[in-house]
Amino acid sequence: MNRSEFLHKYREEMQGKPTNIALEQAFWQIGWLCRDELEQVATRMMAESYDAPSLVEIAAGLADTYTISATAEKAFGEIGLEAISREQAGLIVAQQVASRIVTGTLTPDEGVSLLSSMYWPLGCPAYLLPLYVLADYLEEQCYMTPDECRRDIVAEARKLMEMAIV
Repeated sequence: MNRSEFLHKYREEMQGKPTNIALEQAFWQIGWLCRDELEQVATRMMAESYDAPSLVEIAAGLADTYTISATAEKAFGEIGLEAISREQAGLIVAQQVASRIVTGTLTPDEGVSLLSSMYWPLGCPAYLLPLYVLADYLEEQCYMTPDECRRDIVAEARKLMEMAIV
């Protein structure tokens, strides 16, 4: 599973529910949202009564390629979210994926594929290393059986969910 498929599935599940703005901020921060997707998120947030001048600017498509990042940061701040680091954002998204592995919304194979694809772009964070290694084991089918590997993926996902975001 890739990020686009994950986001599509997530959006389908969230239809009719309030926007998880902290998660959307994390998606943006790690580069999972393109400008058009951010505009859609901003439009949805405005429909949910979030009011911020920068949010209007994004929803209206007025932020250009060079200012969109600063405008997004400003918009999240204007609605009350503190700025987060890329590492914090990565952990927030990784915990979302991990929770879906644990609950069975994503298979261990799908979830670990998604998490391992985050490993290098996020600068090899320690919290993803066990899952990155398990993804390799699952793909190569070495050191353990696929079922053992999937069991360990779920166990590591549980640990990831318990990590504190600092």
